[in-house]
Amino acid sequence: MEESGRTSTYVEYRCVDKHSSQNYWLKLPHNATSLANKDIVFPEIIRLWNTYSNKDTPRTRQYYGVINNHYLDCVSDPLLNEGAWPVIKILKTFQANDLPLFGLWEGVALQMLTEASWVCDGELSEEKFIGDWKNLVGGSILREAVISYMDNGDMSRTEKLRVAEKISQKYIDYPELAENILLRLIGGMSRGRIEPEDAIATLLCPQFRCNITDMDILQISDCKKALSRQIGPEVDMLWLTFVLEMMKVFPDGKPEQLKRISNKGITNNYSLYLETH
Repeated sequence: MEESGRTSTYVEYRCVDKHSSQNYWLKLPHNATSLANKDIVFPEIIRLWNTYSNKDTPRTRQYYGVINNHYLDCVSDPLLNEGAWPVIKILKTFQANDLPLFGLWEGVALQMLTEASWVCDGELSEEKFIGDWKNLVGGSILREAVISYMDNGDMSRTEKLRVAEKISQKYIDYPELAENILLRLIGGMSRGRIEPEDAIATLLCPQFRCNITDMDILQISDCKKALSRQIGPEVDMLWLTFVLEMMKVFPDGKPEQLKRISNKGITNNYSLYLETH
């Protein structure tokens, strides 16, 4: 596990799975001490859960379940910001492969398709295309979506293959754009699947924030730049701007913002837990 970036509160690590050789990123608090098996830590998780039922109790120690080698679900604390969704609920409700029916996603993918075709026709340089899209291209969900868009057009088979090759290139060791939890939350907001006040509470919640990496924010910023190069619905730009501005707000974590989440219970569904204190 190699440190790749550092902010005031968290450290981002580039990791490699020993069995599959897959690269992934994990964002951990500076005070993270160790990863542990659930059989060892679960009794302590239960004790902390009961202790933290009192919202005025200082959160000096926490346990997080590790999801898909990338996300952290706080399992030792029954309280979140009022209205905030637990990260596991966000991931399950806003599936990465549900994005092709999401207008903002389609706008970004279609702009990518257009500019990739320009490269193939010699109307745009390869260097310019890579500079603009290196953080967004690559991934099976994106490829399948772009291919489906091309199938509804009048491009030749050769043109389709060349464009598909361009948008399939992977330039960064990071989950594909469709997995971006901020983009997935925007998809939920734009389609009315989460109330606006709950979305704001979620974006400000420390338990959600610990899952946001610098690359997540950079991808959203690059999506905004891509949409600025086309004539499209203004509302898509507003969603992106809103989330980027929210990421600049540092929540103060006052106890009165916390409430018990009725649908959040103690879970031992994770094989690996991260301890922080």
